[in-house]
Amino acid sequence: MAKIDDVDRIDLNGPGLDKALARTRDYADLMSVNADQLLANYSIQATDSNKLLMCKAAAATIVTVPAGLNDFTTGAAVCIGRYGNATVTITPGAGVTFELPQGVAQPLTINSRYGVVRMTKLAPDRWLLRDALTAGG
Repeated sequence: MAKIDDVDRIDLNGPGLDKALARTRDYADLMSVNADQLLANYSIQATDSNKLLMCKAAAATIVTVPAGLNDFTTGAAVCIGRYGNATVTITPGAGVTFELPQGVAQPLTINSRYGVVRMTKLAPDRWLLRDALTAGG
């Protein structure tokens, strides 16, 4: 899986992001955090704690949650958003468990442009995912 080294910053007050985030009070804690724009497949890193990762690739993007993200404290979150039109799939690495809303199964995709999924760490290698999820890749 490719790793992003060159990350652009997005203005959180720009069109689209402003509307998507303003509708949901749960993301208020992210308003002061720079959003990272992902242009290719990506693996979540320890430095992504409490960030908003916006996927804006022209082609389908896979975001992987690897095992061993020990620098994320229990209760820490990362949000993944779909900024472009391409499909964004969220997948667990080996040994990682996703706790999902009833009726949602893997593979997981973000259900629409400007949709945002919040992932909260519950325990080592165990994550609660909620919001803009759809089953199927």
